[in-house]
Amino acid sequence: MARKNKHTTIPAIALYVFVMMMCLIQTVSQAYAQNESLKIRASAHDEYSRVVFESSQKPVFEIVKTTDNTLQITFKQSGSIDTSSVTPSNISNVSALETIATDPLKIALTIPASSNHRAFNAGNKLILDIFNPTDGERLETQSQQKTQSQEEDVSTPPQDQLADVPNEPETSQNAEVSQAQKAEVEAVEKRPLEKYAGTTPQTPDLITLSSSQSIGLTVFERGDRLWIINDQADLRLEPQVSGPNQTEYLPLQRVALRGANAFVTNTHETRNIYTKGGGLLWKILLSDIPSKTEPINPIRENVTDGKFRSGKITWPLSEPGEVIDMKDPLTGIPLKIVTVKNADDFTGPARSFVDFDVLPAAVGLVIAPKTPGVDVKIIAEKGVEITHPEGLALLPQNRVSSDSMVSSEAIKAEPRESLSARVYDFKNWQLGGVKAMSDNHAIVLSDVHNMPENARSENLMTLAKMYLSNAMGAEALGFLEIVGEDNPELKNTAEFRALRGAAHALDYKMEDAFTDLSIDDLDAFDEIGFWRAFALADLGDWQQAIQSLPESADVLATYPDLIQNRVGLVAAEVALREGNVPMGEQILAMLEANKKTLRDPQKAALAYLKGEAARQRGQIGKTKEYWEPLDKGKDDLYRAKAGLALTRLMIEEGDIGSEEAIDRLERLRYAWRGDELEGQINYWLGQTYFDNEEFVKGLNVMREAASFTAGTK
Repeated sequence: MARKNKHTTIPAIALYVFVMMMCLIQTVSQAYAQNESLKIRASAHDEYSRVVFESSQKPVFEIVKTTDNTLQITFKQSGSIDTSSVTPSNISNVSALETIATDPLKIALTIPASSNHRAFNAGNKLILDIFNPTDGERLETQSQQKTQSQEEDVSTPPQDQLADVPNEPETSQNAEVSQAQKAEVEAVEKRPLEKYAGTTPQTPDLITLSSSQSIGLTVFERGDRLWIINDQADLRLEPQVSGPNQTEYLPLQRVALRGANAFVTNTHETRNIYTKGGGLLWKILLSDIPSKTEPINPIRENVTDGKFRSGKITWPLSEPGEVIDMKDPLTGIPLKIVTVKNADDFTGPARSFVDFDVLPAAVGLVIAPKTPGVDVKIIAEKGVEITHPEGLALLPQNRVSSDSMVSSEAIKAEPRESLSARVYDFKNWQLGGVKAMSDNHAIVLSDVHNMPENARSENLMTLAKMYLSNAMGAEALGFLEIVGEDNPELKNTAEFRALRGAAHALDYKMEDAFTDLSIDDLDAFDEIGFWRAFALADLGDWQQAIQSLPESADVLATYPDLIQNRVGLVAAEVALREGNVPMGEQILAMLEANKKTLRDPQKAALAYLKGEAARQRGQIGKTKEYWEPLDKGKDDLYRAKAGLALTRLMIEEGDIGSEEAIDRLERLRYAWRGDELEGQINYWLGQTYFDNEEFVKGLNVMREAASFTAGTK
């Protein structure tokens, strides 16, 4: 039999059957896509709410903010949404989510007007993060607004359930939809996901404070306690508490202050605190519904651009009362409490400056000085003035955005807007910080084996930057190594070397770090100077570290605490070794604001360096205040460093003679062994023996000192 030619035409009937099968498969596939339900899950994070849309394939989408409060997502595919896995309490920044079209699938989310968002793909998932509003705003439904109107009479709870969020206003695109399509859209999953969906908001709890004469008030939270400060020392009547949760706030504890009274009670984690009234009658409301009162922002005055200290801050409060001194109930540091006579004097969220912190207050102003000399005064017709004898460390008013002034995140220092070119964007790379790392890790890696090579490398690089920005150098190096193996040419780029150099530095591999960071392509970035100095100082090359240090420390203020603590301590020491006290103090002020995240050895280093800055300024008493506790402390390194420095200072000041100095230094010889510090101790011990005319002992000790310091710079 002759062999059939491989190009023989398929019989017509077979071709017809094949075409029909393909059409059937396509129809079934389209039907499946049409009916596919995107699963939605949500999670809560400190700085944002995360909504995850999961599909059977990689979602292709477009996000547009159609109004101030509406975020619209249009998918390329058809389908619906499944919200059965969503917990309303996990999406506090999304008050409603509804389907407005199914072909293609179009979803509208109602969010706070001042919230920002970010979105990215991870395999077959769309990850959408809605950040907390910058002005403290929270969305309110119609019935919530009704509840606010009823808050004057807390005995009458609202009767209605929460109203549905209104539909999105009709756009030109929606206008083209047929009436039949509109009816279909209205029937599809119009499901509000409000924070208190399906329940009636609780009636606010009310704390009432009244007097026969006008009183000033400050209300603020600290830890899990609510502080109500009034400036009338002889106020005899206690505040009255009413509302459904009144027993949680009773009994109120009275605390006597100089010239004032304080009442202290518990806070409630789900309750928002705001005030009404003033003068003779104050009402403090604790409600499910946040207040929409705009905070009063401070004004910077007499600030000289480019000068570290020059200006002052005025808070234009309309009716300030008194300035009351009080110790912080958490830290014991002094607080300056400014009472006000009117509930409109609302200073709002926490803020942080180089010289002082502002605690979040429902009314009034609470200042926590961080630098000695900060003064708070009430100035007639101006408000409250905050000053420092040498001027506050501030940017000019025109170089501070309004967003940063009202942000609920404390700005730890005042970086210049005109920063030089940046290499590291740690704040954005954190992706929610340490608490969100496990979730981010799982999401990014969930489908990495099915991704194209470029997408795989990009996702792994995202993880590397996430770990790096959270100060986990070893983990970052692991992912960078995988990316480098997949893309050998990438390993020689400046950006990759910068990332790997920082990761090596955070993993204590300083020689490798300096090798990566010293390439010429990174010379254009001032920021790299901090990392070069960080590595060189650890290697003992202080001279090159000084030469590497940038002229301004502003960029450090943008770093996350865990990185700022490590790099900043070294940078401050380098600056002080150079005699650059203003820069050293600027960095130390940043670190002072991070005390909650500083480890014990870092706290010891901070105290030692603050003492050195004070010594260079000739403030001997303050220097001893920092160094004497370290000299008797538990940290071996800084017990030796502070002990040596304090002994030398006492000799210079004539506080001790040679014999006592020798006794102190002899004890220090055994406090720290094996590096440059031991050499320094022996050197000064030998010098002191010479001063005491014990030359043989001095020469022997000097010989040992020379052997310890060989090779150091």
